[in-house]
Order: sequence, then C-alpha cells, then structure tokens
Amino acid sequence: MQSIQNQGPIFLGLLTLVALLVILQMVRSSLSVYRNVPTQQVESHLQQLRHLGLLAAVLGMLGQGLGLYAAFRVVEQTQQAMAPHILWQGVAASLITTLYGLGTLAVAVLGSLILRRWHQRRHVDASPS
Repeated sequence: MQSIQNQGPIFLGLLTLVALLVILQMVRSSLSVYRNVPTQQVESHLQQLRHLGLLAAVLGMLGQGLGLYAAFRVVEQTQQAMAPHILWQGVAASLITTLYGLGTLAVAVLGSLILRRWHQRRHVDASPS
C-alpha cells in the first residue's frame, strides 16, 4: 500500500521527462521543416511528437487512477468518519497528473499542427510554378 501512495512523484517525474522529450521533438521537427527535408521525414517527426503527447496523457491518467485507488483504500481502512473536504483534497491532488499529461498532449498536438502547416507553406513556396 505504501508503495502505491509514493508513486505520485514518480509519475510527475516521468511526465516531466516526456514533456522535455516533446520539447526536444518539437525542436527537431522545426529544424526538419526549416531545412526543407522530405515530407515523409517531417511527417515521421510529427508523428513521433504526437505519440509522445499521447504517452503523456496515458501516464497522467494512470497516475490519477493509482492515486485514487490509494486514496480510496485509505478511506476504506479508516475506522472513523472522514470529513468530505479531506476526501476532495485527495481527489483534487490525483487530478494533477492527468492535467499535466493532457497539457503536454495539447502542446504536442498544437505543435504538430503548427509545424505541419509551416511545412506545407514552405513546400508550396519552394515548388516551381
């Protein structure tokens, strides 16, 4: 039980690592677009960016699920009445990983859309008329 309760920092650490990877992949994709590399390679970089965002969302939801499980186990084992505000504080704390993961996903998808549009504009501008 104690090991599940201590996994919050682990999930936040993993999410931070994935968020850093999203930023690095956005830089890598930006450089690919800037250097006018072939479309297939740019699309591969953008797909990797979206997949990292998806990984962040899944990790965030997994962290929330484990956090809620741990909180409800404590409530179940408590022999005395628990104030509702204490329970809701635990639920609110469990949402942090989900929000972090979904925020990272939003950045990854938005970055992917912007970089794809930039690549399309550069590709059209570079093609002979």
